[in-house]
Amino acid sequence: MECKDVLIQLREKNGLSQQELADRMFITRQAVSRWERGETLPSNRRGCSHAFFQRASFGRKSWR
Repeated sequence: MECKDVLIQLREKNGLSQQELADRMFITRQAVSRWERGETLPSNRRGCSHAFFQRASFGRKSWR
């Protein structure tokens, strides 16, 4: 499974729109869209990694 597929799956599983994910990551919705289309990958500092996924979500209580 490619990074873009993992991003889409996790975002949708957690009921987030691209805009909501972008807001939580302090990036643009367009960046999320480019990642999900496979045009670009997250940089190392935001990376397609376990830490990235934890920060984006997917622990909803920490974001409210």
